[in-house]
Amino acid sequence: MVICSGLFVVQTIAACLLCETRVLSIPTLGELKADAVARAEALSCLSVKFRFDIDAKNTPSLFERSRSEVDLCDARIRWKHEFGKHDGSTFMRTVTFDGQVSHLIEHHRKQQSLHPEKLKEITVNGLGFFDLNMLVPAENDPVSPNDVSLAGMLGLPFVELRPSQETVNSRPCVVVDRRSPMNNTITATVWIDAERTGLPIRQHYYAPDHAEPVVAFDITEAVEINGVWVGVVGTKVARPSLPGAPAVLQSTLTVEKNNVGAWAIELQPVFSPEVFTPSVQTGFVFSNLATGEVTMPAKK
Repeated sequence: MVICSGLFVVQTIAACLLCETRVLSIPTLGELKADAVARAEALSCLSVKFRFDIDAKNTPSLFERSRSEVDLCDARIRWKHEFGKHDGSTFMRTVTFDGQVSHLIEHHRKQQSLHPEKLKEITVNGLGFFDLNMLVPAENDPVSPNDVSLAGMLGLPFVELRPSQETVNSRPCVVVDRRSPMNNTITATVWIDAERTGLPIRQHYYAPDHAEPVVAFDITEAVEINGVWVGVVGTKVARPSLPGAPAVLQSTLTVEKNNVGAWAIELQPVFSPEVFTPSVQTGFVFSNLATGEVTMPAKK
């Protein structure tokens, strides 16, 4: 009886030591970046449907209601966007890029145009799902709230790991800070889930002389799809950084569910060519900006 009790104590102590070792183990920046790069690659070709609605009590906006369908595969993209005020009309636009030319379809105006280049608005930059998950390709400063790339941030200078984990939204996280090369103040902090590889549970972005983050993202629900963790519910809070700027802007991101109750995210789908190169819409005015031709809809 005594032997069994002693053995139990020894096993319990050993288990606690192993648990403590696991919790306190902090990966290197290189390991975190490798995980982030692999996650971004796995999510570089996907189809997703989501809402990104604004709480417009203090800041009325035309984008109070916002629903997006995004098909993305490397350089090719299709973004269908329905938006409007909570108590107003709904507008709808679709933009596509097939790697060579762009199409802009304004459904509410019955107008469609072909552009011989990629339009600046054809980007996942600013789209709630991609910002929340830090999946925006690093084009400029990959740690700014307008160009959020976890893989890009982890490859920048003046980035450092905090020595211990922190708990955010009930999740154990490793914490990464980006400091200013000018005065060593923290300009951005990301909390990365310690157990769900590459998932940025929280992001904070700071402006000079502001104690609170001017932009903050939080993932409150995540799902594993084909071995990749993705945030499907979350929030964004934007605070004014300049005098006279609008009040605090709060938004909620929710990935939709399909008719069988599954999250509306598909990884590595097979897209038909017309997804990124749409045909001319029936009854629409069509402008070809490559040739200067304008085609009016046929009269009934």
